[in-house]
Amino acid sequence: MQDGTKIESAANKYKFVWKKSVQKNQAKLLEKLPDFVNKAKEDFSVSLSYGNVIHLHQLKKLRRKLKARQKEQGIQFVHGIGKRSSFAKTDLDATFMRMKEDAMKNGQLKPAYNIQYGTDSEFVTWATVGPQPADTTTLIPFLQEMERYTNKRYRNVVADAGYESEENYRIQLRVNRSIQASKISSS
Repeated sequence: MQDGTKIESAANKYKFVWKKSVQKNQAKLLEKLPDFVNKAKEDFSVSLSYGNVIHLHQLKKLRRKLKARQKEQGIQFVHGIGKRSSFAKTDLDATFMRMKEDAMKNGQLKPAYNIQYGTDSEFVTWATVGPQPADTTTLIPFLQEMERYTNKRYRNVVADAGYESEENYRIQLRVNRSIQASKISSS
């Protein structure tokens, strides 16, 4: 059986970055690149030669130089968020999620972690912590990681309806495993 819960992070809930916001403002960011290159030259003595337009390969070269300077001087740079749609500025590993216990009942997003655990005969056999806000995307990676580290493969998996998705069923059928997703009543 697999289940999970969300644990609130200690991050400041009012300091977050949204991926769509960054994408929307990308044109403005590109306009600011020459100023950024000049600032990198002034602050870190890292120069970059370019023509009228800064190309991606030039930015990668600048990044390599800044990374080398980072190691030399022990500097902490803020970087991207990968596939997540948000992250907290004060806890880069936390993702903004809707929590089950919302005291204000206003659906406010809070920085949190999604804890997943698997049990067998009432004993916890595996647990993971991740940034995924929904359970549907955690089932397959959870089972694969558990199998890789424990060398145990469960033929029948029972999970609540939060893990139910067409992709989860399709993948499990391919590896000859059955999933039983059941609706749990909260009465």
